[in-house]
Amino acid sequence: MRRERKELEEEIMSALRSEKEDVFALRQQIQGLHRTIEKKSKKFFSPILVGIIAGILVLVGISGLYIHLSDLNPTSEVIYERYYRQFQMPLTTRGNDTPTGIEQALLQYAQKDYSSALATIASYDSSSPEVTFFISGLCYQQMGLIDMAIKNYDRAEAASIYYKEHIQWYKALCFIKKNDQQVAAVILKKLGKNSSTYGERANELLRLIED
Repeated sequence: MRRERKELEEEIMSALRSEKEDVFALRQQIQGLHRTIEKKSKKFFSPILVGIIAGILVLVGISGLYIHLSDLNPTSEVIYERYYRQFQMPLTTRGNDTPTGIEQALLQYAQKDYSSALATIASYDSSSPEVTFFISGLCYQQMGLIDMAIKNYDRAEAASIYYKEHIQWYKALCFIKKNDQQVAAVILKKLGKNSSTYGERANELLRLIED
């Protein structure tokens, strides 16, 4: 009796640990286990316990199917969360000197004080438009204000010298967040061809949103 119960427990745990990509095969495995339970339950388990175990296996099957389908057709939100990482803007150090306004804004951004960073950087748009609007876009994106982020990325890209690829990458992610895959695809195709930093990720992301 103990041996039979142990074998059944091992079969159930094997199904729970299974990461099969073939949903049909997973369903067949669950059906087979269900038949095994019914057969062995006549000797060792009460009907209530059998129902509980069978219910668990059905839920495992449904969960496996849902996870598999989610991986095949991820939502825009899932794709965004998978690829978005906060940009690490390099901070310059000048010893004990008081930081410049831009340096202060970068420090505030790194400390996730986005509102202060926006207020600090606001007066530098004429002298350093690329950095000003790029930092502003990053802050708005972190705050979830995607349309404002795109607006600032557009202005940063128009003046871009040093951060063009970064600006385009984060702008593409913004359009994915908005579920505007067509615009995102146009940007990603450019990055896939021209970017040494984001080329591989851009092509991977492009294949994902075009499937």
